[in-house]
Amino acid sequence: MTAYHIPVLLNQVVDQLRLRPGMIVLDGTIGGGGHARSILERIVPGGQLIGFDQDVVAIHQIQSTLGKQYTPAQLFLIHDNVRRVRQYVHRLDAAVLDLGVSAHQLATPGRGFSFQHPADPLDMRMDQRHPITAADLLRDLSISAIGQLLRNYGEEPRAQVIARAIGQQRQLAPIRTVADLLTCVAAAYGSSDRRIKGKHVATRTWQALRIAVNEELILLPELLRDCIDLLTSGGRLAVIAFHSLEDRIVKQQFVQASKNCLCPPELPECRCDHRASIRLITTKPIQPTSAEVATNPKARSAKLRVIEKL
Repeated sequence: MTAYHIPVLLNQVVDQLRLRPGMIVLDGTIGGGGHARSILERIVPGGQLIGFDQDVVAIHQIQSTLGKQYTPAQLFLIHDNVRRVRQYVHRLDAAVLDLGVSAHQLATPGRGFSFQHPADPLDMRMDQRHPITAADLLRDLSISAIGQLLRNYGEEPRAQVIARAIGQQRQLAPIRTVADLLTCVAAAYGSSDRRIKGKHVATRTWQALRIAVNEELILLPELLRDCIDLLTSGGRLAVIAFHSLEDRIVKQQFVQASKNCLCPPELPECRCDHRASIRLITTKPIQPTSAEVATNPKARSAKLRVIEKL
């Protein structure tokens, strides 16, 4: 089994969704099919897994594996961004959203998701039909905007220093490859091979650009609201986040949806008429065990939050 097929928090997700035969379940980023396989084993016969992925490589991979074991009535694959779930789905009994980039994407040369392949173009698009690449952003954005992007999406402490290095570099030549961008990171940190708190110094820069290219955080609140709306009463939604920005949005959306009133506390009575649509199953996120992290290092930063539709 390759890293492509190692699902994060698999047992916890399956247990929390309370799966049974006949359920309609959404896998919002089917990736290598790790979660999908276990879900299908529990909902068939009679059930259907609706699997989204905006990466056509992932769709083809699942078609060549799980697609041979299950009919389209049992496994329905959609090559699209899951934010358009309402265009395809009318109701759900359960859903899982794994928000991380897949190990396959990181390992595949030519995509630019990893700084381990210096010759790769700075692409970072999960959906190759999307017109804007990371190289396009670094070419077209102002130095100030690049610094803000690195700070807001990567929480990069040296965002402005890296942005200035990018500005100096692109005066000499366009920044088109992984190696080109690593040179800019090295200018800010003295080396592109350094690690801080166990993380490569380029990690935050790559995270920020990937999020910006794929509009991940902008689309997340609406996606969470749509999934909650589509759930039947008693249905559960499980979301796995891999960095604090994602997890903060998930937590805020869930807490808000679980409250009966969103008015400021100083108001003497409720005026918003907001009513809770969910209850929190996990008040604190479920995190992987040390044993899982040892087997799958990708899981080390994962946080699982689960809600139930009222």
